[in-house]
Amino acid sequence: MQSVKLNLKDVPSVKTHAKYDKKGKVIPIPKTTLEFQETLSSLGETLLVEIINKKNPAYHEMFSGDVASVHEALYNEKQALGATKPNYTSRGENPKKPLPPHVPPRVKANEDYEVLIMADEYSIKYKFNEDKIVQELQEYINSTYDQHYSKNNFQATEFIIDGGHGTGFCIGNVLKYAQRYGKKGSAADARKDLMKVLHYATIAIDIHDQEHKDQ
Repeated sequence: MQSVKLNLKDVPSVKTHAKYDKKGKVIPIPKTTLEFQETLSSLGETLLVEIINKKNPAYHEMFSGDVASVHEALYNEKQALGATKPNYTSRGENPKKPLPPHVPPRVKANEDYEVLIMADEYSIKYKFNEDKIVQELQEYINSTYDQHYSKNNFQATEFIIDGGHGTGFCIGNVLKYAQRYGKKGSAADARKDLMKVLHYATIAIDIHDQEHKDQ
């Protein structure tokens, strides 16, 4: 498995777009930033990161994400753990921002943290955007709870379920919206019908689980 190992202090800035100085001159993206992101991209789309402390075996942190989120998280850790070069304030020389009594002045970057970055073997490359659609379904379901009429709708659904007709009610709505797909309104309306199909199917799964939880 390909991997990259480096000291936390060597993680470059997360700056990913050009900025301008006071005279309007473009300040280019640091070459080290581009090279670092290219290196991460070569490992895979989803990365697994492990951070350890050479002097403290008890310290161990792991997280995963895409290239951009991993880079940002590492740079935030670099700043939080004092792995950056000390500045005027962190050296305790800024009278306007004195260091707290329990924080000693820093004379150099903390070099105790080692980082291992590798491809996440357990990440799945979805062919049909299932991960994004599931996330969108979650957002759609959340929105139904925010709608002003949702309280009455959910109360009615609960009465039907409590009456023992929940499965039929949900499957009926699944068929209703599936058969209506593409026959009413715009493409956006048809897509929303599919979301309704998935929502009622989700409720039907919960009813199924409740009815068969002892089996």
